[in-house]
Amino acid sequence: MSIRSTFRDLNSPPVPQLAVVEPESISPPESVDPLLFYNVAQPPVLIDLREFRDGWRHPQNHYQKKLLYRGRPKLIEELSPALRDRMMFFRQETARKFLESLRSWWRFFDRLESTGFEKVASVRQLTDTMGLLAAASISYGSFLDFRSIVDATHQAMRRPPTFWLAPAKPSTRRTLAPEDHFSRLWQALKRGWFASVNRANRLNALEAGTSRAELPQDELLVKALNAKQQAIALAESEGRGYWTIDDLAKVVENLPANEVRPDWEIYAALFVTPTEARFAFHLFLAGSRWNTAPALTLKVDTNPDATSPTPFIHEHPENPGRYTLVGFKERGFSEPDVDGDWKTDRSPGAIVRAIVQRTWPLRLVLLHQLRQAKSDYLEAKAIPVAEDKLRKLYENVQRLEAASTSVWLYVHRGQVCALDSRSYRGNTQPKFLDRVIATINQTLPPEKHLAKVTASDLRDAFVAYAWTATGGSVLQIQKELNHRRLGSTVIYLDNTRVNAESAQVFRTLCDTMFDLLRSGKVLDPTVVAKIMKDGSMSEAEHVRLEDYRRQRKSRIGVACKDPKNPPKHISPDFVANGRSECVVQRCTLCLENAVIGPESLDGLSMRAEELVSHESTMPMQAFSFSRFKDELERTELALKGFDPTEVRQRREYWRRRIDDGTHRPPEFNGAVVPILPRKP
Repeated sequence: MSIRSTFRDLNSPPVPQLAVVEPESISPPESVDPLLFYNVAQPPVLIDLREFRDGWRHPQNHYQKKLLYRGRPKLIEELSPALRDRMMFFRQETARKFLESLRSWWRFFDRLESTGFEKVASVRQLTDTMGLLAAASISYGSFLDFRSIVDATHQAMRRPPTFWLAPAKPSTRRTLAPEDHFSRLWQALKRGWFASVNRANRLNALEAGTSRAELPQDELLVKALNAKQQAIALAESEGRGYWTIDDLAKVVENLPANEVRPDWEIYAALFVTPTEARFAFHLFLAGSRWNTAPALTLKVDTNPDATSPTPFIHEHPENPGRYTLVGFKERGFSEPDVDGDWKTDRSPGAIVRAIVQRTWPLRLVLLHQLRQAKSDYLEAKAIPVAEDKLRKLYENVQRLEAASTSVWLYVHRGQVCALDSRSYRGNTQPKFLDRVIATINQTLPPEKHLAKVTASDLRDAFVAYAWTATGGSVLQIQKELNHRRLGSTVIYLDNTRVNAESAQVFRTLCDTMFDLLRSGKVLDPTVVAKIMKDGSMSEAEHVRLEDYRRQRKSRIGVACKDPKNPPKHISPDFVANGRSECVVQRCTLCLENAVIGPESLDGLSMRAEELVSHESTMPMQAFSFSRFKDELERTELALKGFDPTEVRQRREYWRRRIDDGTHRPPEFNGAVVPILPRKP
């Protein structure tokens, strides 16, 4: 079975219904400590400011000794209202980075005090001198974060703002690997994911009986299928119409002692491994041109009454073989989208549906665990328990809620896991993409080794490609990236590849212009554009350009090589006298003189609709005798050389004008055909 057919199979079968009744919605636990609270983001994020009051004095290893800092109870108490307001809507990763900015300031205060400065215990003790010193030792983002909190606190205390000068803004220029590096990496990502798909193909073929166990890897697959059948039988014996990985675990525990494979390989054969999930995720990023955040937050619908487990995938309104996948980016409250073709086996929608279908038994386990975790939390909340214990129960509920709706599930040594903002890179060193690149480099000579690439570079690589493909259209790239602000798009364009291409274009433009001026030629925009695109322009091409410009154009925008000598089959009564020109202008019938150019689109569209109007209003015999039928066929053939969307728009425009009488189509030599109702 081919990869392509497998994706069609994975798109069509319905996903098993859930038999899980969700308990009532839960709210985060409350704390009596004002420095410990949950914000109102979705999901709520725990904000713990106690370390800034108590200090950090317990390093986990000797490498963390330099990260120690003293507590400042009064300072954090004064800043806490502004911090609470600022962090009330922060997501987990944003809150983590903001707290790290505060830690850098606490360490900065420790360094100042070690040099003889007065102890910083209150906002009132923050001086302009401290701001100057901080600008030289604290990063741009951390400086702005803390200054904004201090200014908000000063405002609440009716004090003037700090007026601290921020350090220089760091350059946003990105170092981007060459295009061929991304091409090799993309091929490796495809091979990694399709290896998983091939195993799923083989497993399906063995299960359906359409293939026999002949390959070396079939031994493990057969054992995995046997374990799956036993798990299904176990679920049926318990009155359930679905099986989960828990049923499989019970079967694996009772495997014969002579099994040579570890039991976790049984899980890997049936589901998706951590490496395969990361291959799928990064291939999704490469195909969707998204950031990691909206890709990670795609939510599977686990409602038993849902029509589809992937509500973010919509049928294309015009083509049933295509789809539109819509995400949500909370940072900008935007909805990135990508169109794809179901026949394209590497498309983002096909990857998502495949992984959701294959990991559904894992999701059932998470949903049952979530139901139990919610019950445990509500029971603990109803009775007096320690705050720390209640928070741990709530954190477990949050973890299971996120994992149960995540697209990117996998099984690791019998445990169900999901990719998140940290684990998608890999849980060990070297990280996932570093390992993939290292594997590629083993087959290449040292001078061709691939440079380091991160997941965000995949989006930058698309920007560099789109910059070249669109001829440097910033507005088109802004649309493709779904940016609201043009400034955001410009940041993406500030990378080494785009800058190098732009510099080369500028040098070529200058060289071309000065070469033309030195040679005494006119500074012709068409000539400049041709040389910049192809590098040169031959004398023959110069002659062709001049000939084309000298040619007269008919009313339908088609140039004529010799308008003063039309062929007899076009104008039988024409008498050449060196002054008169062709008035018939049925150019698509004139193969001898007609020259169709890019500007002919509108005129050809107009003529096509005029001929359609003649066909619907004239007698059939008269229409055929006038050669209108041949002219219509040749006009439509000429229109096939243009963009179909533009042709459709222009023809619709002229069709409306003819129907409402604002344009009257001519018939023979200038005679106008009376407008009659079109035949139904």
